[in-house]
Amino acid sequence: MKNEIAVLLSKMNDIEIQLRSVNDKPMSADEASKYLGIKKAHLYKLTYKNELRYYKPGGKIMFFKKADLDAWAFRGEVKSKRELRDAV
Repeated sequence: MKNEIAVLLSKMNDIEIQLRSVNDKPMSADEASKYLGIKKAHLYKLTYKNELRYYKPGGKIMFFKKADLDAWAFRGEVKSKRELRDAV
């Protein structure tokens, strides 16, 4: 029984490491546009206007971090009626 638990904990640790690496992996413009559900042209427009953070390590290819894409996607929060009522 202890051995089975140790195996499960080891597998869970491996999965956690894999999930972290997926979240930290830089995304290409194609991946970023698919992730956000927008057209690639719109993604480029956002970078041109400096509305979305991106990285160009070699000066050519753009890369994006998931955290930056999430920050852009979740900007401009609109509160529900209940939240507004509770705030008063």
